[in-house]
Amino acid sequence: MKEQEFSALCAKINGALDVRDVIDLLDYNADKAIQSGGLWRLYCPIHNETVFRTLVINPRRNTYFCEYSACPAHQPGDLIELLSRVRQIHKAEVVLTLLKKFGTEKLRLTVEQGKLLKAHTHRVIGKV
Repeated sequence: MKEQEFSALCAKINGALDVRDVIDLLDYNADKAIQSGGLWRLYCPIHNETVFRTLVINPRRNTYFCEYSACPAHQPGDLIELLSRVRQIHKAEVVLTLLKKFGTEKLRLTVEQGKLLKAHTHRVIGKV
């Protein structure tokens, strides 16, 4: 699988993710997340924020950014990137985790796309 194909399938998966599922995968206490004005606000797990909810997740675009300018998450990204940063694992490993947890149907992938992604991610993260 070419990197361009992998990126396109990642974009498709990202669009299918539910923010609540991502919050759960972050091992984040959902009671501390606030939904305001259509956005989710969390204490940023990337720079270990404990005072202000600086991590903002936009569920319409499935993107995130941190309002704290010194945080590596200040630059916006998608939810797969968020999981990758917080867990400190490769993006391919995040995709594999999502496939195992949710399956191809919930992620809006064909069975064939799921097989291609699994094979690709195993090659990338060296588990084959």
